[in-house]
Amino acid sequence: HDHQATIVKVLGGAALVSAVVLGVQYFSGTSARASGELMSSALVVAASPTGEAEEGEVLRPGEQRYADEAARDAALVTAYERVVSEQPDSSAAAWARLSLGRVKLDAGEFADARALFEAAIEGAEGGDLTLRAAAIEGVAFSHEGEEHWDDAATQYERLDGLGGVYEQSAAFHQARILLAKGERETAIERLQALIEALRAEDAPDLTYVRDQAELTLMSLDASLVQRTAAPAGLDSLPPELLEQLLRQQGARWACP
Repeated sequence: HDHQATIVKVLGGAALVSAVVLGVQYFSGTSARASGELMSSALVVAASPTGEAEEGEVLRPGEQRYADEAARDAALVTAYERVVSEQPDSSAAAWARLSLGRVKLDAGEFADARALFEAAIEGAEGGDLTLRAAAIEGVAFSHEGEEHWDDAATQYERLDGLGGVYEQSAAFHQARILLAKGERETAIERLQALIEALRAEDAPDLTYVRDQAELTLMSLDASLVQRTAAPAGLDSLPPELLEQLLRQQGARWACP
């Protein structure tokens, strides 16, 4: 709760990277030539370098070097807005709205971000499940930014409804919301159930979700998680460093 703005930015930033990577994969094989070309141009901007050029540097076709990340981000926003403006009903526009929503989320403009995420969901209806899931998470993050915990929880229920691996991701987010609301014991029960499910032999390969769930549970009560099941590398840390890490994790998710 104390670090909610930072948490939302981190989550939003991670989702933006995922959106760009997945977008490249998607649009490399799209048959919608016009929208695909516009979106591909935007993704080239996203991958363009910043700062001073290195000696002998050769840029890829369409790339240019920007003075700094702020300049590149501004160009990227313009590129995404062009996709939405020129191909508003395309799948490319839905991806562009998702990425624009992340920009608004990072800027703390939660209502505007939410509108863009909802528009992305509408554009993905009956289509790309990954896009829908990312946009639903975005809506939830926007509610978290405003500390509207119940509204965020409703969105994670929506994410859970997509089924498959999204159920486990939603379960972790729901546990975080319970912590934010001060429902510590219920959150612990949810985390324990999630960890048990993700340790099963037939569990989906969601290492990041499992590790975050374990680390969060350890921050609440280290005795509840076996050291051998700690996130990769933690079991080899000196005790004093482990304790420091757990205190930092506890502060991140601390409830008022």
